[in-house]
Amino acid sequence: MTDGAKGSFKTHANYLRALAVLAGDQVWPPLTIPERLDALAVRTTALASMADPTPAATDLLQVRTSLENAWGTELLLGLAGHFGFSDELVRLTNNWGVVQAYYVTYHATQAYSVAKGQPRPDTHPKTQNEFASRWLNRPLQLAPWTFGATAAGFANMPVGATVDTTIHAWSACGATTAWSLSAKAFDSTRNGWIGDAEDRQRKKLQSLNRKTWHEAEVKRTAAGKPMRTPPMFAMPRLSPTDKATIAVSTRPSGLIDYLYRLRVKTNYEDSSMFTDGPEDSTVSSQVHADLTFLASSTLLVHELHVGRLIGKPVLLGWVDGWLAAHLPAGMKVGLALRRDVIDSTI
Repeated sequence: MTDGAKGSFKTHANYLRALAVLAGDQVWPPLTIPERLDALAVRTTALASMADPTPAATDLLQVRTSLENAWGTELLLGLAGHFGFSDELVRLTNNWGVVQAYYVTYHATQAYSVAKGQPRPDTHPKTQNEFASRWLNRPLQLAPWTFGATAAGFANMPVGATVDTTIHAWSACGATTAWSLSAKAFDSTRNGWIGDAEDRQRKKLQSLNRKTWHEAEVKRTAAGKPMRTPPMFAMPRLSPTDKATIAVSTRPSGLIDYLYRLRVKTNYEDSSMFTDGPEDSTVSSQVHADLTFLASSTLLVHELHVGRLIGKPVLLGWVDGWLAAHLPAGMKVGLALRRDVIDSTI
């Protein structure tokens, strides 16, 4: 077990715990999943976005396809928790659980976008931009979906909530610190984009310097002067103005962006984080529970909005048809936990 894997796991497990707390998994007194979903439905129906006008035309087939993709992905994520797999297996499934939580958010975002009468965003960047447009760029209060890091600070902070930007990622997560830890997850994600953009700009300037030198050298040799040895072209530093321009032009970062970052990290950069990082047999189960709840609550928020746009009978028909085809009667996991909440809310 490496120190790097331990540290990464503690950081991201804490971020996921904080996001789950903001979504409704309150620290004390604890609530059952149905109680959390009921409370989230009340919060969601109070949003101004629930009164958005129904579009003139909607591709219902695509809305259904996107929702069914999300429901199926959520079911795969939830099975490990439902059947109580061993700690060793949960560690392995959490690597894919991160991927599944991201794709639930991805497909849910696409379903909502199409229900609004828009074409389906068919790439990761387009879908992530759509999420930002729907949730982060509007004055809405439904954390963690509407909460995010921006160039001007943090979007949609409720009255009374505060963010400590100096908080350590391993600090204990509670009702108060959940805001700061979530902010740190989003802000560090956005700062990563800014760093990448600065690197690209520096490489662009380095390439421009090299091109300018070679063009000058062509003129020198054409004038009969001897050819010089090309110099080493160091990566130039960016001016404060260049850095400020990049920072201001970088869009807000929110839940979907953090989940995508975590998906890339576990799939391509640090696959040992969830397998070798946990220090005991309980923390992996908590991570899985947080991923599962974030997926379920994200779907409920989007399902309620979609249902208002396309009509309750249409959405419930899809829900009941999918449950009948994919879940044994009485199995309470994934969509089955939300069916009655959807019915009673829309």
